[in-house]
Amino acid sequence: MASCSGASAGHAARRLACLLFGLLSAWATNAVAEQAPRTVLLLYGEALMLPGNGAIDDEIRTGLSMAVGPTQFYIEHLDEAWFPSPGVQRAIVDVLRRKYSGRKLDLVIVVAHGALQFALSHRAALFGGAPVVFVSRRAGATPALPADVTGTWFSIDWRANLDLILRLQPDTKRVAVVYGTSAFDRNETGKIRDAFAAYRGRLELIELTDLPFADLLKKVATLPDRTVILFYVLLRDGAGANHVPTHALAAIARATRVAVYGVSDTFIGHGIVGGRVISFREHGRQAAALAARALRGESPGPPGAGDLDLNVTTFDAHALKRWEISETRLPPGSVVVNGNPSVWKLYRWYVVGGLAVGGVEALLIAGLLVQRRRHALTQQALALSLRFERLVAETSTTLAATPLDDVEAAVQTALSRIVEELQCDRASLFEFTDDRRLVRVGLSIAAPGVVPLPTTMQAERYPWTLGTLRRGDVVRFRSPEQLPDDAAIDRATFQELGTRSLVCLPLEVGHVIVGGISLVTVRAERDWSDALIPRLRLLGDIFASSLVRRRASNAIWESEARFRLAADSAPIMMWMASPDGGSTYVNRGWLDFTGRKMEEELGDGWTTGVHPDDRKGCLDRYRRALDARESFTIEYRLRRRDGAYRWVLDHGVPRFTRDGAFSGYVGECTDVTEIKAAHATLLESLALRSAIFSSLYGHVAALDKDGVVAAVNASWTEFAAGGWNTPRPPVGANYLEACERAGHVGAGAMANAVRAVLDGEHPRATLEYAARSGTEERWFEMAVEPFQRPEGGAIVSHVDITRRRRAEAEARRQRDELAHALRASTLGALAGSLAHEINQPLAAIAANAQAARLLLSAGGREQHELREALMDIADDAKRAAQVIRRLRALFRKEGEEYKPADINALIVDVMMLLRSELESKGIGVQLSLAKDLPPVLGDAIQLQQVLLNVLLNAVEAAADRSTGRALVTIETVERHPGTIEIAVRDDGPGVKEADLERIFEPFVTTKSTGLGMGLSISRSIVQAHGGRMWATRTDPQGLTVHVELSH
Repeated sequence: MASCSGASAGHAARRLACLLFGLLSAWATNAVAEQAPRTVLLLYGEALMLPGNGAIDDEIRTGLSMAVGPTQFYIEHLDEAWFPSPGVQRAIVDVLRRKYSGRKLDLVIVVAHGALQFALSHRAALFGGAPVVFVSRRAGATPALPADVTGTWFSIDWRANLDLILRLQPDTKRVAVVYGTSAFDRNETGKIRDAFAAYRGRLELIELTDLPFADLLKKVATLPDRTVILFYVLLRDGAGANHVPTHALAAIARATRVAVYGVSDTFIGHGIVGGRVISFREHGRQAAALAARALRGESPGPPGAGDLDLNVTTFDAHALKRWEISETRLPPGSVVVNGNPSVWKLYRWYVVGGLAVGGVEALLIAGLLVQRRRHALTQQALALSLRFERLVAETSTTLAATPLDDVEAAVQTALSRIVEELQCDRASLFEFTDDRRLVRVGLSIAAPGVVPLPTTMQAERYPWTLGTLRRGDVVRFRSPEQLPDDAAIDRATFQELGTRSLVCLPLEVGHVIVGGISLVTVRAERDWSDALIPRLRLLGDIFASSLVRRRASNAIWESEARFRLAADSAPIMMWMASPDGGSTYVNRGWLDFTGRKMEEELGDGWTTGVHPDDRKGCLDRYRRALDARESFTIEYRLRRRDGAYRWVLDHGVPRFTRDGAFSGYVGECTDVTEIKAAHATLLESLALRSAIFSSLYGHVAALDKDGVVAAVNASWTEFAAGGWNTPRPPVGANYLEACERAGHVGAGAMANAVRAVLDGEHPRATLEYAARSGTEERWFEMAVEPFQRPEGGAIVSHVDITRRRRAEAEARRQRDELAHALRASTLGALAGSLAHEINQPLAAIAANAQAARLLLSAGGREQHELREALMDIADDAKRAAQVIRRLRALFRKEGEEYKPADINALIVDVMMLLRSELESKGIGVQLSLAKDLPPVLGDAIQLQQVLLNVLLNAVEAAADRSTGRALVTIETVERHPGTIEIAVRDDGPGVKEADLERIFEPFVTTKSTGLGMGLSISRSIVQAHGGRMWATRTDPQGLTVHVELSH
């Protein structure tokens, strides 16, 4: 195990060689400095603020500067994870083409797989075919690369990291792997899962991805014991927010209560225990060596450095201490950083080496001090220059590829970095406005504890400063006291604001000063070097271009917004097209018509709504007009949101800029379907109306909103001439008044039906009535419906239903005949029981009469016995008469008029007829009749037939019981207001659930005898009374038949 805080045993021995080499290097550097600088483009797949990229960048710059001398570096980055849109990538290609067109590049160094793919795709077009050196993750099989493309591959050893976790924390059961949602974040997902496959049953994989960062922090805070976190990378979270991995890692390490491991050396010191990590600095040094060979014209050879194991097992001493992991458990060769070794361990070899080479150092000390000072100054200047070049390059690339809506945020980021890089207290961008009294502050970024500038400033408080800037000159001072006498107002303002020093440069676009950029310190005075001014001017030019872009964009947006506001409020469909003919905008009217989204109509999308039969002709006419840059008018069918095709008239006019350049089309589109239909209707209206009304069945008339007859069909006119007593007024007459004048009984109801529809009280009204002409009578059904037109009205139709009424009457007659036959058949089946029921009172009469005769012949004086015998004869006669009366009623063929009937009394009458039948079969009857039931309106004979059929069915079903005494229960109840329910239950075998409805069908029976018509006829009788009849299964066995009647 080694420590980065100590030195190895060979350090002292190499110290002398390093010193001697330092002198030689200094002389060599002076010699190399006289060479012409090489031009190298550094192309990164992600932002340079990522620590891995920063480490590689430092090593490449330092290595090349040492190896080949002066080097001009250009920096670009693609930001693939943060800006994945293809549009952004295309914009970057365009920006790079403009920047490097005609500029010779000696070498292109790319970092990341995406950047390598980008360079290989666009090398010839953008970089003049310059050689390429890369540092990239190996993605699958090694691709075939050109001879002048070489570099280093890096990879992550996931299994080694899992072995390491189990070595240090052997009780671990779960590993939560954290990575983001960008393509870069997910490039190792398959390898991670493959590595965990070897630990199935030993380690559980938890993938923490697709989560917003706030939810991720909550998740890691609640991870269970015996879990560790393995952090890969997080550039974009599940909510689409961008992150710097080290910042995200530090937040995770603070939030969680379990140990965190990582796979990058840049993660050390940000909360991880350690891991088998990628050494980005080593990869940077390898890339620098390959780049130096390429710049010297040597063959760098095929890419292979990545095949070496450049990963290092590295740990953070603080994290080891926090998680109580002893360094003795670390694998051999591990590197521990951030430790605190003893003084002797840290400096022992320096002491030994110092004694050995002290004499030599004394001889070289003077030269080295001079060289060291010179080198330090050079390094500081180089570092500042590199940082500023990097800032300029990143700002330029970012602003060029940033959508206009995000420009302000990108500028704000750049200003923040300026404050950080130049160690000033406030950086501000301001714009001159049309009102010369005011200056608008677009952005003002301040260090902590420093107040930003307000959004507007009074120009009168800075007359000298603003005048100087408007002339294109720079304003700078170490102290406000350095300002000239004529800047007294400005000096007082700066002193009031606490400004200690300032540099302010004008922002110029096209020889016009549009604003300025200012850097200020408020906590200490400082000088602003001459070398800083050109760099700030370069940044100022970039910011000025962004301001102009935003101003132009705002102007265009405001113009288009005004147009679109007007277009969206217009009652017609409007559209705009680009010079290539593709749709760029359609208004709200168009979208409401088609029912589609804006993006679906753009480009050629609008053509999908054109009728297939019209599409070719429409597009041919449009293209001819487009080629000729002329106005056009096209008529075609366009699909409406409900799927119907509507005829539209599309008129477009070309647009031209002030310099005469063609900029596309603007047009309006009008639905002319009704116009075309109205035109056709106008030509055929009389014939069409006549044909329509003539073809309508029945007598039909159209009424206006006042009830005046507007049109009638031929049947209406013919009927009116037939002398019928029902009104059929002619065209022009008022139908309501005609009904009121008619002597017909139903004329008033007709007028009320028409009024109800005309007034909107009912959507439809119908009634049936009889009409007479002489001795002839006919029945009609009148229907009134709204006339579907803006001005309102009604359609009245009278349909002859005489045949239907006669058919209904015949059906009723046949039903009554069938019911009578069924009653006769039922009573015939009960003949034996009924004879017994009649014989009983007759036998009693005979016995009592014989007893009376004997009393009379004996001449006895037992008058009371004779009176009792005569009273018994009278009672038995009444009993026999009641039975005969009930039978006569049931045998009567004619029905009765509907009149109130007592349901309970009807049930008792039927039970009297069935008493002998029940006794002979040993069936008990339980009556549960509700008291004070209201009478029902109906035919008592038909209702008795229903009860007789239902009770006979129940008796026969109950008689089929194999054990126990059979029981039939009859219940009456008023379950709902206005209805009475009769329920007849038996405890027989019942029927299947599927047959509950089928038993009411004609000719369906479960008995060996009978026609199966009893329940069918009974239901028809109940329905004729406005009631309903149904059956349900009785638990545990049996059947219940329900009859519901209105009262």
